[in-house]
Amino acid sequence: MTAALRFQRLTANDLPLLHEWLQREHVRAWWSRRESFEEVVEHYLPAIDGRFKDFTALGDVTNIAARLTAGAAPGEILMDADTYDAVDGLHPGAQRRELELKGKSAPVEAFAIHTR
Repeated sequence: MTAALRFQRLTANDLPLLHEWLQREHVRAWWSRRESFEEVVEHYLPAIDGRFKDFTALGDVTNIAARLTAGAAPGEILMDADTYDAVDGLHPGAQRRELELKGKSAPVEAFAIHTR
């Protein structure tokens, strides 16, 4: 006989069981966060109650990142100069580009690395 498996929406009553499950060795191997019961409640209760935290990223850095992401070719990652400075040792052969981006009055220095 095969045991039936069913899914249900998480409720506040499930949080103690969820906390216990998150502490098990086989779960901790994949779930790196070691949370107290209070942290589990804080993390999951807003989703249960429908009180989601909404974070919106705004500003120049976000806009440039969005434009670079949209402008990248398949198999390519475009990044601004500051980001490339942080990883240039890992990707010394990146292709330097000057890009005209919407909303920017001057060209933006970017670097392309290829993932393929």
